[in-house]
Amino acid sequence: VRPGLVGRGWGHGWGVVADRGRAMGHAGDVIHAVVRPVAGALVGWAATSQDVAKGVVVIATILAGGAALTTHTAKATLRAASTATTAGIANPILSLIEDVFAFVNAIVAVFLPWLVLVIVVLLTHFFIGLAGRYRKRDA
Repeated sequence: VRPGLVGRGWGHGWGVVADRGRAMGHAGDVIHAVVRPVAGALVGWAATSQDVAKGVVVIATILAGGAALTTHTAKATLRAASTATTAGIANPILSLIEDVFAFVNAIVAVFLPWLVLVIVVLLTHFFIGLAGRYRKRDA
């Protein structure tokens, strides 16, 4: 038995169960507030070559951990807002959308990595503009 596959199976099992209950989903968000940035930092560290300067490795590690924290914070905030406004009814739908987006993004990252950067920049621009519109409306 491979430990990585067992861990992955437990993670997917937890995800399915967490989508069924609001309290478990929010508990998972609290746990993942630590786990995801650490995992992202480890991926950033592992993705760098041994031939690059240590400063580049540190920067890649910090950026990857920060990106993981940012995306997790956005997901957890959206999920909390969904729970508050729909009593959790929309959470499984949001989860499905997240899974599809993550799958497509992973496939695109493998075959067209530069396109992921374009998508991230476009989405960031879109959401910054959206936030600006809501601030103007509320002011």
